[in-house]
Amino acid sequence: MHRGSRRQLIFEDDQDRRRFLHRLGATVERSGVVLHAFALMPNHYHLLVECPEGGLSQAMKLLNASYAQEFNWRHGYDGHLFRGRFRSLLIENDAYLVEVARYIHRNSMSASLVQQPLLDPWCSHQFYIQGGAPSWLETERVLTYFRGNSATFAEFVDAENSSAARAVIEAIDQKRPAIGSRAFLQRLRPDAPQDGETKASAARLLPIDLNALEHWCETCVKAADVPAWMRTADLCMAVGRHLGVPLPVLAQRFGFVSAESVRTRIRRLNQRAQVEPEIARVLQEATTRSRLDAVA
Repeated sequence: MHRGSRRQLIFEDDQDRRRFLHRLGATVERSGVVLHAFALMPNHYHLLVECPEGGLSQAMKLLNASYAQEFNWRHGYDGHLFRGRFRSLLIENDAYLVEVARYIHRNSMSASLVQQPLLDPWCSHQFYIQGGAPSWLETERVLTYFRGNSATFAEFVDAENSSAARAVIEAIDQKRPAIGSRAFLQRLRPDAPQDGETKASAARLLPIDLNALEHWCETCVKAADVPAWMRTADLCMAVGRHLGVPLPVLAQRFGFVSAESVRTRIRRLNQRAQVEPEIARVLQEATTRSRLDAVA
């Protein structure tokens, strides 16, 4: 979810909304993320995104920057359109995935903008029920939970909030980092031991500012002659893990579906660093800068 700066409107008319959806589709196809749901509100938008290969931050940066530039040009504005960094929540599994899709599809109705979700032309719900989804919107994953029956899904969305739905709303309203079971949320705690580590090692975690970590890693990548395949997110995860950030926290931050995916990317980068001196140098420089920032 991303909100307008000072809660200002980010869509002033339907042309803005069409342009945003065009940018959204282009971003999905270019970045490789999977989009399951969306809803455009007057001063913010919601996306349900899966990132099999990571890259959430890069995709959001591309979407927001390109749309903001076009919006400002069209209306004769300048300055920031969006407020700070987007908010993201890690979702444990499909049971919670469908509840988040439900929340997104009910958003305009909950805000009293429409009387029922199907009447909202700027929400993905219409494509789930009536078909005709654009190529960049994936509806099958959610509908599979309802055996592909769109009518059953419509009943699910229209029904009164269940306890699971209320848990999703509560997590979003309270700005929690994730949505899932109690055990899953416990594993995401920054002080929780990861991968068999002892509590003593978990207690030594540094209070890393992930925004600063991203800044330093992006700076190091831009200044170095590194291969095109090397992403800033990969460097951030490797450095963050070296400094003690739990794998699930890194997965949530950079849009990976699991901690194991993060572990694989880090292992791959570390293996390349052993045979490519420039990658090793950038990794060391980013680690040093981030460590200094962490203890400052």
